[in-house]
Amino acid sequence: MALGINPGIRKLKINPTGMDLSKVFNHIEALGWTSVNTRSTTDGQWGMLSLRGYSSDPRKAGKPAEECAPRLANDGEVIFTGPNVALSKEFVKEKVYDGYEFEVEYLHEGGELQNCSIRYGDVFNIIEDILEPLPCEFQRIRFAKLEAGAFLEPHTDAIDQSFGLNDGSIARIAVPLKTNPGATFSSFPQGLDGAERKIHLELGHYYYTDVKGWHCINNTGNEDRIHLLIDCVSNKDIRRLILQ
Repeated sequence: MALGINPGIRKLKINPTGMDLSKVFNHIEALGWTSVNTRSTTDGQWGMLSLRGYSSDPRKAGKPAEECAPRLANDGEVIFTGPNVALSKEFVKEKVYDGYEFEVEYLHEGGELQNCSIRYGDVFNIIEDILEPLPCEFQRIRFAKLEAGAFLEPHTDAIDQSFGLNDGSIARIAVPLKTNPGATFSSFPQGLDGAERKIHLELGHYYYTDVKGWHCINNTGNEDRIHLLIDCVSNKDIRRLILQ
């Protein structure tokens, strides 16, 4: 099915999580974050750690380029259609990001989709309670940190054309696990020339974020912001939850 509705950001009607995650945060710091470098961030400002991805190593947060092609559901099977722009560095630099620096190699992670070695350990098993209300299968599940004072300038993740709400596409759900009033997410539904919609994502709540559209992230607070990023395989149940 073709779906024409795709809200930029929407809070889901799920009871927020209020669990104590101090042990999780301590363990993440002990493991160390994987830096994701862009033009507007220096080493360590934007970091990732995986619970599910394309390696058993939680420090590898990337994604194979072939998994970034657009996809459609066809008789229960996932098929890829159209050109795979994730394989074109020129597309990334000139057409998607318009000069915005991005490490293309980040998308060239090898391996099969799998749970990372830490997912079901004693410390991180608590995250399963956060995942439980989402009626879908999962692609990547990652912790994402934006350091205090850091800013991720307006950009689009359109290089990954698997994002969307059609069956089999990937819907990004964000759950703030550690935040502050100065941490905001902005979307630009009509593009960069249109109005900016800036909101603070509340602690423990669930948000659908259309990262294929223009967006930026800011943290003017004094504490790091940590979100759980959940890439859901779209189906009618998760779509109903997002659009209700």
